[in-house]
Amino acid sequence: MTWHKPVRHMLDYLAILDDLLSTGSASFQGEIWSFDAEGVKPSPGTPKVMVAALGEQMLKLAGRRTDGTILWCVGPKTIRTHIAPVINDAAAAADRPAPAIVCSIPVWVTDDPQPARDFLASILADYATLPSYRAMMDIEGVEGLGDLSIVGSEESVREELGRIEGSGVTDFAPVPMGGNPDETARTMAVLTDALGA
Repeated sequence: MTWHKPVRHMLDYLAILDDLLSTGSASFQGEIWSFDAEGVKPSPGTPKVMVAALGEQMLKLAGRRTDGTILWCVGPKTIRTHIAPVINDAAAAADRPAPAIVCSIPVWVTDDPQPARDFLASILADYATLPSYRAMMDIEGVEGLGDLSIVGSEESVREELGRIEGSGVTDFAPVPMGGNPDETARTMAVLTDALGA
């Protein structure tokens, strides 16, 4: 199976998944996905379905058909100017509830931010080469994920967390980092305070 029509692929997939999750059966013949079976409902109730959407067409689909999007390494400017407007407008046009926008990004409290940024840039370098992530980094105005990650002193990390909060994000799932136990503890302390955990 190729991924040459991602929106069509997702439409077919959601048509099947939504029926399976809500009723336990589905009968769908799609262009890419087809399924015909019953009795496979995994649990009582209907869980939320979210899509990791970044591009405009996938965000519109997520707004029209799902409960929201889960983002990995997308910054506050991009969420405010691209992600939130597109998915929220699509949900409103489809008369659906406001979608969730879940943001996940590395957070690292340190007094020496450049080595931390260099490390993150190195281990996450492949994302900067993927067209969908590259487009998000270009909107944000950063070269790579070392620049995009939230790294610095307690004060600067709190400031960046505030920018995330004000961007249209509904949920935040940080990835705590640290180069030593002290940095990890400091990072966790800031996150615990900021998230009220």
